[in-house]
Amino acid sequence: NVPDVSIVGVGNVPIQGTTGGVPNGAGPTWMSPSGGSGILAKINGQGWKIQGIYFNNAAAQPCIQALRSGSGDPPVDPDGSHLSVLGCKFTGADAGIQASGGCAGILIAGNEFFGFSGSGDCGVEAVTGAGVGTNYGWTIANNWFYNNANHVIAPLNNGQVYGNNFTIGGSATTATVALSLTGGASNSVY
Repeated sequence: NVPDVSIVGVGNVPIQGTTGGVPNGAGPTWMSPSGGSGILAKINGQGWKIQGIYFNNAAAQPCIQALRSGSGDPPVDPDGSHLSVLGCKFTGADAGIQASGGCAGILIAGNEFFGFSGSGDCGVEAVTGAGVGTNYGWTIANNWFYNNANHVIAPLNNGQVYGNNFTIGGSATTATVALSLTGGASNSVY
């Protein structure tokens, strides 16, 4: 449960840095290993920043999961609140970013989410998990969502969602849900 970690890709643009599974030097890429079955990055500590990375998880797990699973103060219990994800690209077989347990203060800005096309897949989602928090104070801003089964499903409280491009009819997938904040309250969408 380590807090305040930054992972920053140093390429100019987050593009897939492999060809046929072999590194090609193109850019910072975080992919599931061959036969992999897990979450690519599980955030258990507060205040992490992830920036400028191309994520591709072929496993039926999120690329990034922010986890809050206890009622004690961090670092005793995992708490992935105050995560910032900036300028990344996400594709895969489950979710780009998933928050579990009610993480607070999450910032998701300037990212691209595509190819989450399986039944129930989602670009950004918040799931109940341990249910100790309320998804309070999120910002989802200036992202591009396309070719996903669902773009954003998150019961936010006092959150703000603005400047996003939710493409409904994609070249490969038509979104079932563009934006759902059902179960949340006092949000601003503009």
